[in-house]
Amino acid sequence: MRNILIIILLVALSGSLTAWHAAVLPQIDGPQLKFDGGDMKDYGKTMKGVLITDTFWFENTGSQPLVIGAVTPSCGCTSVAWTKIPVPPHQKGFVSFNLNTRKEDFGKFTKELFIQSNAVNATAKHGRYELQVRGVVKRRI
Repeated sequence: MRNILIIILLVALSGSLTAWHAAVLPQIDGPQLKFDGGDMKDYGKTMKGVLITDTFWFENTGSQPLVIGAVTPSCGCTSVAWTKIPVPPHQKGFVSFNLNTRKEDFGKFTKELFIQSNAVNATAKHGRYELQVRGVVKRRI
């Protein structure tokens, strides 16, 4: 009998917590960017002159189609490509880049890719989402 009362109490409490969670946390409506593996890639040590080519894959975890208007790199040593068609909710898209380390000085580097989109989770300060690429250019590895 005691076990049954505990189970009933837990089920009742569970329902109350779910209702509280729905009431307290706002539901966000609109497209949202969520990057597989995060929004930063660190390449560690690399030699000068290496071309780093990679892709950031993302999912639109929102409720409306995601549209990327532009992706702007922080320097001329980086070229970009991205999904140019609207990405429906729960579908994937990409932002690809080529970083030419031949133009980099020796030492640490950090490059940004600025995404202009209709995502509701873009930073309010700049109205854009930021990806980072990091590494260290060495003479020899």
